[in-house]
Amino acid sequence: MGAVLKPGRAWVAGLAAMIAVLALGAGAAQAATCTDNWTGASGGSWYIMGNWSAGLPTNTSDVCINNSTVNIDGDGGSGGAQARSLTLTGSTLNIAGGTDSTLGSLDVATGNASVDSTSSIVLTELCSTACSAAGSSLTVEAGTLTNQGTITSAAGTNSGSGRAIFANATNSGSVLVNAPLLWSGGAVENQGMISVPNGTVLTIGNGGNTASLTNDSGGLITNNGGSGDVSVGPKATFTQGAGTMSPSSPNPAHPAVIVDNSGFGSPAPTLAYTGTAASAIEARGTVNLSGDLAAGQSLNINGVAGCPSQTLVTASAGFTNAGTLTLGGTCDSGLKIVGGTLINSGTLTAASTPGSITREIDGNLTNSGTFNVDGATAFDGSGATLTQTAGTTTIAPGAILDTSGSGATFQLQGGVLTGGGQTQATAAIVNGSVSNTGANIIPGSTSSPGLMTFDGSYAQAFGGKLTEVVDGAGGPSNVGTGYSQLGATGSVSLSGTLAIATVSNPNVGDLDTILATNGTVSGTFSTVTGAFTPGSSFGYRTSYGSNYAALSVGPTLRVTKSGAGTGTVTSSPAGISCGSTCFALFFGVQNVTLTAHPASGSVFAGWSGACTGPSKTCQVSMTQARTVTAKFSHPTTTTTKLSSSHNPSKVGRKVTYTATVSPHPRGGTVRFTSGGTTIKGCGAVHVNGTTGRATCSVTYHSTGARRIRATYSGAGIFARSSSSTLTERVRKR
Repeated sequence: MGAVLKPGRAWVAGLAAMIAVLALGAGAAQAATCTDNWTGASGGSWYIMGNWSAGLPTNTSDVCINNSTVNIDGDGGSGGAQARSLTLTGSTLNIAGGTDSTLGSLDVATGNASVDSTSSIVLTELCSTACSAAGSSLTVEAGTLTNQGTITSAAGTNSGSGRAIFANATNSGSVLVNAPLLWSGGAVENQGMISVPNGTVLTIGNGGNTASLTNDSGGLITNNGGSGDVSVGPKATFTQGAGTMSPSSPNPAHPAVIVDNSGFGSPAPTLAYTGTAASAIEARGTVNLSGDLAAGQSLNINGVAGCPSQTLVTASAGFTNAGTLTLGGTCDSGLKIVGGTLINSGTLTAASTPGSITREIDGNLTNSGTFNVDGATAFDGSGATLTQTAGTTTIAPGAILDTSGSGATFQLQGGVLTGGGQTQATAAIVNGSVSNTGANIIPGSTSSPGLMTFDGSYAQAFGGKLTEVVDGAGGPSNVGTGYSQLGATGSVSLSGTLAIATVSNPNVGDLDTILATNGTVSGTFSTVTGAFTPGSSFGYRTSYGSNYAALSVGPTLRVTKSGAGTGTVTSSPAGISCGSTCFALFFGVQNVTLTAHPASGSVFAGWSGACTGPSKTCQVSMTQARTVTAKFSHPTTTTTKLSSSHNPSKVGRKVTYTATVSPHPRGGTVRFTSGGTTIKGCGAVHVNGTTGRATCSVTYHSTGARRIRATYSGAGIFARSSSSTLTERVRKR
């Protein structure tokens, strides 16, 4: 550690309220050889010679104080207390500003200062409200302050008066910042606790001296849920090592550490990450950044109130965010990546932007985590690349991701791009071109339609996907609410997948323009999913124009089959072949003709639903979704009986044959034969639907015996049957 610059006598109280930080040290404090021991024979004041074994300590004295309370105050000595080294064992050292507004101080010249686990140093003041505030300080010029006990910046009467420590230090005990404390001119390693209660501040560095604080293994920095903080200013460095912070939530009401360059001092302070422990840090103004943000760590880059200039945190090399990184505040804030890439595998949020302010990402960005664009966000840096390999980018309604400063094409190689509201004014906007080789673009969300616009060209390759969300009625008046739309100002080339996600049913006849551009559209989607679901009442058909792609909504015709028989149903126009395809969409078709084809051994038993009747063909009006059932049955067995009006009969006399079919069929004919030859006029006699009978009359002109038979043709569900042979005998008159 380097030498510490000690304050001059002109250093006065009234430092800006800030929080104290120390590094928790390891191991027991090593005591120096004592050349001047505290006796306390003449009271508790450091400045009384009789309290010391070798007289009043000077900058050549190795001072040891054991099991005592010693007071250093500004009233006691105009030159301040001195020692070459200091060892406290079981003791308390109070350093206080005097009632005469004189600084209370201790200067340890060339050795170390050691505070054991049973000892404490208290920085305070004696001045009441009736006098001017007087500060107190501890300086270790060349050695190290090792604290295993407690160092307290006490509130006192005038908590705004100055308390300061100028030292390299290792803290493994406690630093209690109950009043604003400045720690400057040294390197502090915290392995214990630094407590910055509500409203207090520990300031690291004062702009004149370099200073650093490392929150190392075993370290805890906490503001106890209040508004206190460790404030790291110009020329100073804060290193988040293996120590923790409380609160450590991504968006605490007030973080415990603020790297604060609100005055935009130079050189800018540095924030370094070397560990992975939970932490929440805020950066204001210009800040240098090194290391990577681990899971469970959060960094809020906050615009400086009043907007004197842009908060810009700069990483000199590539930076990985596996935690939570937020660009926020009511003024401009940004992150600049120099000579590398911001790799986001955690959560990167560009917070909402009131008024005309913006968030800025300057440099290459590769996202595989969550990237939230909640406000106007500029992706700057000439020639920078913007790539998503996985994860999700969400652009809030009305927000814009402006890539015009870099000229980059948003390369969507994986993951999801989503977002946008339901009006043109709240569309999600990418101000630049987009190439989709492997991602899913969802205007709106998976459960709600929305609008997204690319102010440039859009190219969707075979591996890309566009998800169209439909929620009810379509048409021009319902773009954004009834269905999603992707817009572009340049050319659009299509391939890959169109995935249709239906939230609620559209109207039959709707025509939804799902993609529109001021340029031209080339290509088509290679695959369309969700266009039709068997059993639904509607389906979609994709159409393309010179500058658009659209979905039209058509009704479905569904055919079901019933009965014990088998068969198929076909349609004209084609679409139904049921068989295998029993659902079909019909766009712009007024009527569809269905034809039933019973299989061998089965009969068609009629239609029900949108068709009725026994005919094997029917016509369906397709003004809406329709369902038709075709019934196929096994044929009903029939019995045909034959009788004669006269048997035997005589030559020249008329004989009537009656065939009776049971059960009585609805339709069909009977063929009467004599010796296997059809009797003239009786080849197809209709069966009476009420009686089941058919008759045939004949007059014989010669004698002899005739073999008569009646055969029923079968009809509908009724099977064919034949009577037994009747022998008709004809005699002479």
